[in-house]
Amino acid sequence: MNEQEQAQEAMVQFIELANKLKNDGLPVKVVSWGLMNASATYATYSVVGNAGALTESGIGKVAD
Repeated sequence: MNEQEQAQEAMVQFIELANKLKNDGLPVKVVSWGLMNASATYATYSVVGNAGALTESGIGKVAD
């Protein structure tokens, strides 16, 4: 599976989880907010690691 196919599969799994959370009673806007926060947090982690804070160079990398 190439990276694009892997990304598609990951997206499908995130949507399945979001639907499960919704079906378990969470409001859609709460599920959406949670997924967006998780995405931003993971994007930060993927660029700067788990050092606990963003440096100027890390902020630039996330923004790019």
